[in-house]
Amino acid sequence: MTYPRSKFLVRLVWLAASTAPACQNVNSTPPAAPSSARTASALPAAPPASTAQQSARDPALAEDAALNAAVASELRRDKQLDQAGIHLATTNGVVQLSGQIDNPLSKERAARMVQAVRGVRAVSNLLQVVPPKRSDSDIQADVQKALLYNAATAKMLVHVKVQNGAALLTGSVASPRERQLCEFVADGVRGVRFTQNDLGVKRSLPRTSANIVGDVQTRLGWDALIEHDPIAVTAKDGRITLTGRARSAAEKARAVDDAWVDGVEAVDASALAVSPEGPEEHIRSGAPRSDREIASAIENEMLTDPRIASTHIVPIVKGGVVTLTGSVDTLRARRAAEAVAHNTVGVFSVNNQLTARRDQSASDHTLQGRLEDALIFDPLTDARSIHLTVSGGRVTLTGSVETFFESAEAFDVASRFANITSVDDQLAVRDQATPYVHSPWLDPYAPDVDGQYVIGIRPPASDTDIEHRIQAELKRSLFVGPEDLHVRVESGKATLTGAVHTYRDRQAAADSAIGAGAREVDNQLKVD
Repeated sequence: MTYPRSKFLVRLVWLAASTAPACQNVNSTPPAAPSSARTASALPAAPPASTAQQSARDPALAEDAALNAAVASELRRDKQLDQAGIHLATTNGVVQLSGQIDNPLSKERAARMVQAVRGVRAVSNLLQVVPPKRSDSDIQADVQKALLYNAATAKMLVHVKVQNGAALLTGSVASPRERQLCEFVADGVRGVRFTQNDLGVKRSLPRTSANIVGDVQTRLGWDALIEHDPIAVTAKDGRITLTGRARSAAEKARAVDDAWVDGVEAVDASALAVSPEGPEEHIRSGAPRSDREIASAIENEMLTDPRIASTHIVPIVKGGVVTLTGSVDTLRARRAAEAVAHNTVGVFSVNNQLTARRDQSASDHTLQGRLEDALIFDPLTDARSIHLTVSGGRVTLTGSVETFFESAEAFDVASRFANITSVDDQLAVRDQATPYVHSPWLDPYAPDVDGQYVIGIRPPASDTDIEHRIQAELKRSLFVGPEDLHVRVESGKATLTGAVHTYRDRQAAADSAIGAGAREVDNQLKVD
């Protein structure tokens, strides 16, 4: 499957080139009639008895049925997606999503959540975006505002035209990653059905195939989320070809993302096979990275990330522990820099001491008006219930929202503005039972917060139930399996013992425990 420069973000979810027969089988099954966005969930609760009996006789059907149930369980954890009327069908590990959803960001988020379920080989995203009715002129004005208000895109030469809810972006930017960011910003405006990204990429110097391959190999080599090598890279006439093996659909999507470096016009990942099962020797190996090499890799990645693009950040690395010092333009850049450091090979932990600059170029009154606008046209928040004040560049959010996810999204919207130095999130969350757990596979398609997760009041559940849910969660995790560790729950507190391969695995196990209902975690896992 080739991912052309136009619309490559949306097409990342169609990753079935190595499983074409399976995809044909999926597509030959008519999808269930789509329901309206935010209506009762169409996610399956349990297979009918006849289906269960048939699955028991056919191991392949049984495996698909179990995977379908795991995907449904994962989507139910996101209240917005659970209520969106998503229909699932799984054939040979290929998951088809159909139905309706009300914004492009949630469509992409649903696909990425599914990709991150262990055993999923590919995702066919047939979700239709049916946004709330708005005039094209209003949508166009808001897309232009969104690009202006986001500090990372404010100075880019982008022209916007909206027709029938489709946003057309034209103009030029400096890199494929800037192009990607502009599309993400446009997709995040209420009323947009999809974004036709016709932005050109201007270059000061021509790039040879050797230059391009070297850049892609460097990104893949330092990306801690690409854990199974080797992935071979070739280039011809601006077209990158990836071959080899990925352990998951999420890892394959990540590799495609990494391949979009300066000079790339298309990415062909048809020969990058997704094989969930495989020998452990395929896990990344090689010489340990020195602290100096790690610091240099972090600096280089931050310079090419348009959310950050700062020369004012100094990463200090000692024994794999990174301390980020200096200043950035926005709080979003601060968190993006921390994510870059976390996702770099050889990093054990990150101490983020970055501060957001304020240059007085916009008054508090102007910032407050722009932020109120941004919350109104953001499709993931209900601005009617959110109140805010800006004083000295410090934002205070009050009012109420439905979920911790929505609270995190409001925080994230405010963090994209220049001259905002802090956000005090005092929003009351009505659904206290569903935590927000950050996943590195979803960034930047999900809000991020300074903490790894936000937990409210957990509903009553027995220790046995929580323990079973944690074990089921670990079976779906891409980072760590239940055979690697032991779980014990007492009075809602989960104790994790055993050994894992990396510090990321260790954190992922704790995240899984929180997501499965633990009130707190005693993480005694050792890294071998």
